[in-house]
Amino acid sequence: MTNAYELYSRGFVFHQQGNFEEAEKFYKEALESDSKEINALFMMANLKYQQYRYPEAEKYILSAISLMKNVRFYDLLTRIRLESKQYQQAIDSAIEGLQIEPANFELNFNMALALKNNKDYELSLKFYQRAEKLRPDLYLVPYNMSSVYFFLDEPIKSREALEKALSLDPNNDELKYFLSL
Repeated sequence: MTNAYELYSRGFVFHQQGNFEEAEKFYKEALESDSKEINALFMMANLKYQQYRYPEAEKYILSAISLMKNVRFYDLLTRIRLESKQYQQAIDSAIEGLQIEPANFELNFNMALALKNNKDYELSLKFYQRAEKLRPDLYLVPYNMSSVYFFLDEPIKSREALEKALSLDPNNDELKYFLSL
């Protein structure tokens, strides 16, 4: 008899190959064998997220979190809630993850995004600044900061952020377009 971890592992191989149907089949078998197989719960949540099936993804990731407080789990939950436009819940899950790993780039960035979408621009800016310290090489941070500065009615800082983003990604036509306005 195959154990739950072996079933999960088979599903993971299919998942990596982009064969979501087979991956889901093996993840389900793993969870039928052991409903607490944490890897299968996480990857099933990830699979559902990739398929834009956010309510199902949230159910699986919450099950995984109930078994283990893990920063990767909170990051996925935050992304699920962002995509579902559940901004306050995304903030809440990012806070949980940041308590585990305060210097996690993805959670700081997604916290800033959730706060921006929740119209808390000043706090959003603080989290973008934290994210920028963690990944100063990534154009997406100053790019997103530019819109926060815009909402804070700081057009000069907004433009400077766009210029910084373009310096990090000089071939980005979208950035060039926004700077031309």
